[in-house]
Amino acid sequence: MDQLWQADKYKELEPLTAEPDSPILVRNNQSGEFWVQKKYPRELEANLRTLMTIRNPHIAKIEEIHVIEETIYVYEEYVHGKNLNTLLQSSDGLSTKFIYEMSLQLLDGLISLHKSGLIHRDIKPSNIMISNDDRIKLIDFDAIRQFNGKKENDTTLLGTVGFASPEQFGFAETDSRSDLYSLGVVMNVCAVKEYPQTKLPNNYALKAIILHATKMDPADRYQTAEEMKRAIKINLASYQSVVQAQANRPYEKAQTKSQPTEQTYQASPAGKKQNASKRLYQKTQVEKKVTKSILFTYFDDFRSMSLPKKAVIIFGYVLIAMGAIGGVKERFTPNETFFWYLGVFILIFAPYFFFTSLKTIRLYTPLLQSNRKRDHVLAYSLFFLAWFIAWFIYVAISPNLS
Repeated sequence: MDQLWQADKYKELEPLTAEPDSPILVRNNQSGEFWVQKKYPRELEANLRTLMTIRNPHIAKIEEIHVIEETIYVYEEYVHGKNLNTLLQSSDGLSTKFIYEMSLQLLDGLISLHKSGLIHRDIKPSNIMISNDDRIKLIDFDAIRQFNGKKENDTTLLGTVGFASPEQFGFAETDSRSDLYSLGVVMNVCAVKEYPQTKLPNNYALKAIILHATKMDPADRYQTAEEMKRAIKINLASYQSVVQAQANRPYEKAQTKSQPTEQTYQASPAGKKQNASKRLYQKTQVEKKVTKSILFTYFDDFRSMSLPKKAVIIFGYVLIAMGAIGGVKERFTPNETFFWYLGVFILIFAPYFFFTSLKTIRLYTPLLQSNRKRDHVLAYSLFFLAWFIAWFIYVAISPNLS
């Protein structure tokens, strides 16, 4: 019955690869729409039917599922566009802006996937499509599985070496953090065409995202797609601000025929049309000059700092502690000792902690996630006002410690 239905409704056009069980491009005889017919093993039926209920613009849609004996025939959305792997083969590395925007779209899709209890387990460039309208879509669900939470490891070990997380090789059960690991590897490959273990990008903020996502222990990675998405949105906003500041400088606006800049594409409608693909994917002259944001360089979150910076920060905390303890006088009563430590906390420890944990503070402060300078000024003003009020109250109620 299913075979007769398929023959009547879809016309097979051509295989999409040279593999024996290649996906086949088909056309719906009724609507004229193109779809991809793929074969899956019977044990994936439940997961594929769950996937069929997901309607997210960044997950290739499943239109129909038909079971014939032990084989499942799935009709998936045909994405008109190019494969990320193909794009990488013709590039020396993709722009940081594109990597951030691509990752945000993929994370949007993963949020829907993970909420349904599914894990993709095979995120890699060849499974990522860029449609003709620049929409990113995740395809190919051969390795998809339902998260169980009660297993020590996966029953079937699937994934692609280099992109698959360590737990996909039998060390533990995969979960949503396994997909985030793979996405981190994809981001690195897009930037430098190497795995993170071999080479990392020069862009400090992008490197921090990748290192966090690809930690060996899942507990040390981003715990959810939402968390990783928030971090990337902050970095993208900061990156765009720095790029814009660089682009507005007089020496950046100087243009030559041999070295066109991003300004060239924006100034001429014709140039924009001819160079749209290059502007979207390739690293521009402006971007190559932008490697680090000052805030991310000097006031990074302690967990992602290099070892020398961590040592300096720890030494600072030790000095504060020694100063606080050494400043207690023998004549102090318990009440005066309490107010002494409280004063050290408000006047010294709180500002020191603020500036050494600024990245984390930004992550949970909406005003600091904005791309507008006035919002940043307002946020810092509010922080200063809160600190000043705390100090004013302390001075008003504390005993004379001199």
